[in-house]
Amino acid sequence: MTDDDGHDGAAYLAGSPVRIEILRALRREPRRP
Repeated sequence: MTDDDGHDGAAYLAGSPVRIEILRALRREPRRP
């Protein structure tokens, strides 16, 4: 864990809710090729 973690932390926190929304959408509408 370096000082750069601060930058990655912001991106991680911002990406976390986004990923959750995507996962929820996929669970609601599961697409199977």
